[in-house]
Amino acid sequence: MKKFGLVLIILLIIGSFVSAIDVPVGLPALQATNARIMAMGGAFTAVADTADALFYNPAGLAYLPNTDIHVGFSLLADLNSNIVGMDVFDFKDTYTYEVWDLRYDPDADVVYVDSNSGYGGTYDEGEQVVDLENFGFDNSWDGVEEMRGWYGDFIQMVDGISQGFDHISVLPNISFASRNFGVGFLGGVTVSPVHTIPYLPLTKDASYLEYGFEISKKSGIIAGMGFGLGPLSLGANLKLYKEVRTLFGLPSDKYSDFENYVSSLIPDTPLQEALINILIDDAIAVSLDTENHIEMGFGAMYTLGRLTVGAYVDSILGMILDDAGELKDFDFESIIGQAAKTANIGVSFDPSMRKMYGREPFLNLLVSADLKNIGDDEKRFMNIGAEAGLHIGELAQVDFRAGYKQYLTGPLEDIFSSDIIALEQGELSAGVGVKALFVNVAVAAAVPAILVRDVMLFAAADNFPDPETYFTEYGHNFPRIMVSVGLNL
Repeated sequence: MKKFGLVLIILLIIGSFVSAIDVPVGLPALQATNARIMAMGGAFTAVADTADALFYNPAGLAYLPNTDIHVGFSLLADLNSNIVGMDVFDFKDTYTYEVWDLRYDPDADVVYVDSNSGYGGTYDEGEQVVDLENFGFDNSWDGVEEMRGWYGDFIQMVDGISQGFDHISVLPNISFASRNFGVGFLGGVTVSPVHTIPYLPLTKDASYLEYGFEISKKSGIIAGMGFGLGPLSLGANLKLYKEVRTLFGLPSDKYSDFENYVSSLIPDTPLQEALINILIDDAIAVSLDTENHIEMGFGAMYTLGRLTVGAYVDSILGMILDDAGELKDFDFESIIGQAAKTANIGVSFDPSMRKMYGREPFLNLLVSADLKNIGDDEKRFMNIGAEAGLHIGELAQVDFRAGYKQYLTGPLEDIFSSDIIALEQGELSAGVGVKALFVNVAVAAAVPAILVRDVMLFAAADNFPDPETYFTEYGHNFPRIMVSVGLNL
């Protein structure tokens, strides 16, 4: 209990500090997103067997056999099908020569184009001379290398992210959980390409940023508890979080335009210092800041042998308080409807009965299913997941995972009166996790089910079309990849 109190105090101080200085940390959702849960299709309401129970169903804290201190991070890349046939910036298309063909002759003090000479060649009369000052760089070897870094690496990377990714997220994760109690802090940043960001134009013709991104930053702290009453357990969590969304971008691929753009935001400041100030202080184009939020969730579990049934409502305060924090007029029907919007129910099957006996099985097998956001006609979805592997206690573990997730939009009566499985609204997921001593690594990928079906049909017919033409038709409906690395102490 003393350890729990100490960790709680430390994390509360961290959370308060983060909110006070508003550093760029956050995540796309307050839930603990990691590769294990993603690979299992998100079906975790009735599983909740790790510190992630804090976020998905705090009633699971009542069954934790050991103290779990997790420090790690996850990297999520949500791909767009444009990545297959990406048309990134090509310097030669505009300037007739490659940026890698630039050379500097210190004796002649000129930068010139020579695709045949090595590093540090000699200028010959008649070769094309290039004035790097027109691009914003010095006429020197340092200027050549900086220009290569900008046009040959940075702009191509920005162009690739802009076209080939829908989201890129880096999600640090710190959590502490033991039987009955848990506390956690999550932070991270999500970058999403946006192509029409207005800004202070540098010229009369420029009215938006050519390479634009929305940076979503959310920092949060959560504390939870769960207690068992025989096969029944109840739990609750309290969440405090803040989100900041910022728009950022480049006015063009020209370095000189970029310098002028940054100077227009923070004048009379060196470029590197100005960029740091921009990123930390959110002085980027347009800043959209939200206030602190507080929310409470409530969960329950009932374990009957190998079968566990779980339920979790993520937003309790939203049922009784309005946006201004005032008590709502009591309306039973309205309260039930609001609760149903964030209500999740799930079931899991575990032959080892680890929740009851608190021991790791040598042969790990787990099957689970969820129905999430039951009362939300726009964000309702079902999840099905499975996990199988070998566990040598806590010493070494390897697990293979698979799952299916599908949106069930529309009124419930319409859904149950039609075919429930609709591949065009579903995605298949798979992954693997390895743990050795304290280190664990997990990888997961989620692919649209309709994409898998079409690939199998083309493969069976031995008539697969050109990938660049075929895959680009899927747009945003393309794979997501996640890698999670952590230490469990």
